[in-house]
Parts: sequence; C-alpha cells; structure tokens
Amino acid sequence: MPAHRRSSSSVRESAARLRAGAHRDGPHPEAGHDVPYATTGHLLRPAEPHEPGGDHARRLSSVHNPVAVRLGPGTSSDTALAHVDRLDPHRAPGRLALVTAMGADRVRDLLPEAVEKVRAGGASAC
Repeated sequence: MPAHRRSSSSVRESAARLRAGAHRDGPHPEAGHDVPYATTGHLLRPAEPHEPGGDHARRLSSVHNPVAVRLGPGTSSDTALAHVDRLDPHRAPGRLALVTAMGADRVRDLLPEAVEKVRAGGASAC
C-alpha cells in the first residue's frame, strides 16, 4: 500500500516504532516502506544543530525524509562530520543538505575546512 494511503493504525504503528527507537542507525536507502516518513514537513532539520547526538537528530535519523542541518559560524568541521555520520550513515544521495549560515565575511574562512572534513568522511559535498 502506498505511504499516502496507509491506515491510521499503520501510521500509529510506525510512530510507536519510532518512539521505541527502531532504525537507530538511520534509514537504509533501500529500506523502502519499512522506514517511516515524517509527514509534518518536507525538508526537516533538527532544532539544536549544535548537538548531532541530540534527541531531534536521533529522531530525524530514523525517518526516510531528506533532512537539512544548519552550519553556523560556530560549527566545527568535526560537528559537521558528526551530523553526516548521524543523519546519513549510508551516504544516500539527496538525504542530507548542509545549509551554511556563516556570514558573508566568514564563509570563505570557515566553509572549506568543513567541506574537506565531510568529503574525507566519505560524503559528497559540492
């Protein structure tokens, strides 16, 4: 049955699995219908971008939606890579968007190091 036609009991079961911590290692790109979608938004992002191990990141790692993380001027390259490891462990194309908000005066100094670290970790960054 397509995801948009699931019964309410199926949605409740998916929510219960999510609360119970199912799919803790993140969705596998070929997992298909076993991985729940968060239907409250299209491109979701954690509310606490400085905490890759936080509750929001944990929940987002267990849904099939594409997700985004904001990289601010205080975000270290290690934190950027931790987000990639947590939210896109299988390095699925299109799964994770890193959104920069570093300021025009600092982005040239800060972004190259984060991109280099993320690429060295096996993720694509452009």
